[in-house]
Amino acid sequence: MAARRTRVVAAIALACASASSGVATELVPDQLPDWLVKNSALAWAAFSITALLCLGVAAWQAWIEPQEDPAPVAPVQQQHRRLMLQRQRDFWIDGVLNQSLEVVTRLELGLETRSDAVERPWNVVVYDDPDRPRALPPGTSAIDVFDQSGGSLLILGMPGSGKTTLLLETAAELLQRAQSDCEQPMPVVFNLSSWGKSESPLDQWLEDELHRRYTVPRKLARQWLHDEMILPLLDGLDEVRVDRRDGCVRAINDFLGANGPLQIVVCSRVADYDAIGSRLRLNRAVLIRDLTQSQVLTHLAGAGAQLAGLHTAIEHDDQLLSLLSSPLLLNVASLVYRGLSAEELEADGRVADRRSHLIDSYIQHTLRRRPTGRTYDDERVVRWLGELAYQMSQDDQTVFHVEWMQPVWLSSPLLRIMTACFSPLLLGVAMALATGYAIDHANTLGARLFGLGNDVYVAGMSTGWLTGAAIGGLVCVFAFDRAIRPAEIISWSLHSLRQNAGRQLRSALPWGVALSAIVGTIMHVWGLTTTVVFAAFFMVLPITFYVVVGGVSPQLREARISPNEGMRRSLMNAVAVGLPGGTAIGVLAGVAFGARMTLLFGLIDGLTCGISVFVLTALHTGGRAWLHHYTLRAMLALQSRIPLRWVRFLQYASDRILLRRVGGGYMFVHGLFLDHFAALHARAVNGSAPAGPSAR
Repeated sequence: MAARRTRVVAAIALACASASSGVATELVPDQLPDWLVKNSALAWAAFSITALLCLGVAAWQAWIEPQEDPAPVAPVQQQHRRLMLQRQRDFWIDGVLNQSLEVVTRLELGLETRSDAVERPWNVVVYDDPDRPRALPPGTSAIDVFDQSGGSLLILGMPGSGKTTLLLETAAELLQRAQSDCEQPMPVVFNLSSWGKSESPLDQWLEDELHRRYTVPRKLARQWLHDEMILPLLDGLDEVRVDRRDGCVRAINDFLGANGPLQIVVCSRVADYDAIGSRLRLNRAVLIRDLTQSQVLTHLAGAGAQLAGLHTAIEHDDQLLSLLSSPLLLNVASLVYRGLSAEELEADGRVADRRSHLIDSYIQHTLRRRPTGRTYDDERVVRWLGELAYQMSQDDQTVFHVEWMQPVWLSSPLLRIMTACFSPLLLGVAMALATGYAIDHANTLGARLFGLGNDVYVAGMSTGWLTGAAIGGLVCVFAFDRAIRPAEIISWSLHSLRQNAGRQLRSALPWGVALSAIVGTIMHVWGLTTTVVFAAFFMVLPITFYVVVGGVSPQLREARISPNEGMRRSLMNAVAVGLPGGTAIGVLAGVAFGARMTLLFGLIDGLTCGISVFVLTALHTGGRAWLHHYTLRAMLALQSRIPLRWVRFLQYASDRILLRRVGGGYMFVHGLFLDHFAALHARAVNGSAPAGPSAR
């Protein structure tokens, strides 16, 4: 593939060199040998034929079917394996498990089997009574349950019971095994909420997630899945939209049926799973039991006098005891009710929704923590987090990346159109004014120096300003996009070139004809030969540019280390790709105009062409996404829906344990908090709560 790409680039470069040589025979005859000047017509024809032949070779090399690349060599696979294992540990163990509210004070979870929750494969022999749950012995660890199930496990539990914690504890043990034995499969955490967007076969979805979220090359991801080197840990079956959950269960079952017995873990809220008609074909299901009264009281007694009031209140309040049977809410209450008396807690017990009241109290408790640095008004913090939670719930997101923000955050279609059009129009007008003035000034200068005035006007506009308008219109087209697509990885491939060539050619022809006609009109005062040469050059230039750009594939890189890294990468890619292209075209155009006229003409026209190509290339390779992203954030900030310094605010919320930072993204400290903030936002905006987890 690399050698074929080199041949294509070499052929295109030779074609450009031949075309430039042909142009030189017409523009600078006094600097060429006499024999070449005498045979300039033949030389022009020879150079043209050579250029066409080189372009034909390039097209042939580009359109032939590529041979399959060989599989990655073992050292490369091992490097990817080490990176994958380290990424799982950094993101999910250090970033999520060790920061989880459920493990602020470690509580031993009671487990029981749920034989009726799974449809066992025919060859698994078990002796459980399917009609009666069986409690597992105290002290049974997550990895023990996994091993006893043969690596095929369903984890169920109530909200806040510690399902994800149990899943990640299993992941931590499996990571240890995989790091010490390269034959062991790699445990990889996937969130099923994103499956609902595509509803693709599970193996295809897993390949996509490995490539997009963990930046594993597709060929290697496919090979890992084929060799059963990936152990999927599927969290959040309950976060799939309710009308797609049955399809998700079927997709998992089809995947297991097609690949034979595999190690896999699935996690879901018990009520949402029971509401699904079909059952997963796994070996075992376990239910995390609620904490017993003895466990709750023992935990509170261990905290001493600080939680004595809560201890006393629970003994006389069965509703509060039931609420705190969740490990999450017990730890939240231990933080919020520290130092309160039983009488004060009795007053809190009169509210209708005690769980929401407890979460509200936790929010106020965390916001009272005032470390050094920027602080925000509490009401704004709740409103901005509500906006974030609502948008995440609408888009089925568990982890939020700033780069993922889309114009749908704007409530009005008119605002979305205005946001999408603002930066293209502003940049297009600026480019039209700058290039139009520069070319019009060059035309005026030429009339004064050479006595060759260009008096052609169309609809009252000179050809210089018409050229500026054409370039400005082209910039508007390149800068406009309804969606924001970060270009974090820029690659040029022959496959993309072949796939997009027809569409790019159709788009390029109108602009090529327009620019060729305008430049031909400008240059007609210099004679027929010069007019034809420059008209042909500016016909070929936009067509070549469009077709070559069609091979560029901006891609999303979702495994990020720092917040908003995707937009920074997009901007760097835009400059890194646009600058060489703009410089090359600027030099070529400057030499052509300067050789035919004067150095000043070459400087003006070279800068005009170079800057135009730089802007157009930069827009296609990340600049468009960067402009659209910050225009959207500015619009949302003007509406007070998010702060202007969005990333700094997200880190502020993370410091107060309302959000958790996971790599370059953020997630709410628990799904209950996401649901709570989303409900607050919906009530504030619409006067009603949004669809909860069971409706997502």
